[in-house]
Amino acid sequence: MLVALLPNQVSEYWPLFKGHIEDSMPPTGDWIPYDMNLVLFHLIAGDANLWILKDKEHNVDGLVITTIYNDISGVRTLMLNNIVVVNKKAKVNWQIEFDTLKKYAYSKGCTKIGSFIMNQKLLDILKEYDVETRFTFAHINI
Repeated sequence: MLVALLPNQVSEYWPLFKGHIEDSMPPTGDWIPYDMNLVLFHLIAGDANLWILKDKEHNVDGLVITTIYNDISGVRTLMLNNIVVVNKKAKVNWQIEFDTLKKYAYSKGCTKIGSFIMNQKLLDILKEYDVETRFTFAHINI
């Protein structure tokens, strides 16, 4: 079950997830020095959301960090910034968990869900579900 933590719950889980979050930073933050305290600040301030994936025994199997991106055309996108599977053996119904994120996105006025992905195997799987994958995010550090 995917559960969004309240901002005041984030610091309780931070020591457990900080390293996983550092290892899964999206391309906008992973190749230059970044401040994990700033990530924590935005989670506590409510600018981003930390979701945990729990099994029936309430063990944490993974996490997702989401933010909302507003582009200049007025389209709101729920961005899946960090996606981490902590327990690789977890039995997860990803369709149900994705439905949870879709409902949340809709409640926030989003019309899209997006993510930065560089894993070709995952991209190939997503193409089977009619996920748009033709765009490339190009960037350069300055």
